[in-house]
Amino acid sequence: MSRAHLDPVRKQLRDTPMTPPPAPWRLVGRFAVGGLGCVGFPRDHEWIVVGSAAGVGIFDCVSGEKIARDDSIDGYANEYLEITGIGPLDRIPILTAGVRGGGLPLFTRDGWTMEVISLEWPENRVFLMEPGGDLFGSLHGRPEKMHRIATSDTLRAAGFSYSGMTCVVAESSDLTLYSRVARS
Repeated sequence: MSRAHLDPVRKQLRDTPMTPPPAPWRLVGRFAVGGLGCVGFPRDHEWIVVGSAAGVGIFDCVSGEKIARDDSIDGYANEYLEITGIGPLDRIPILTAGVRGGGLPLFTRDGWTMEVISLEWPENRVFLMEPGGDLFGSLHGRPEKMHRIATSDTLRAAGFSYSGMTCVVAESSDLTLYSRVARS
């Protein structure tokens, strides 16, 4: 079966330059996390829980501040793709996405979406789509409104917090956080 009709889409995905997300998104920070295995968001805080070969940490997704850290526990998700929270999330199970599977929300209530595309494995391209954007827009005369925010061959997870106010790109040794919440 010929898939030549998708060539314009492939070309657009290849040619989209890497840029920071558009407003209202802002970079919270890029954090070195060696051996990053998984990430997850609690449902009632704008925090992210990060599991790594060196333990578990919690970051505030608005300020970038490290809230808690415990290097004495296993930072990889269990068979249920959960990490048990630490510090202010003590004993709360947090669903994760990472090397063992799982997934983060890929859309927000107000229409932002994330797409992870592998045109040439193992490289993954992470696209943030504005509301009304369409990954296949070039085929249908609709706007793409897409921004390539990452390219990685060690991607662990990409997605949104449950509120949709934070997006994350987690790689084997780096965590990148973007937020739409103004700093106070």
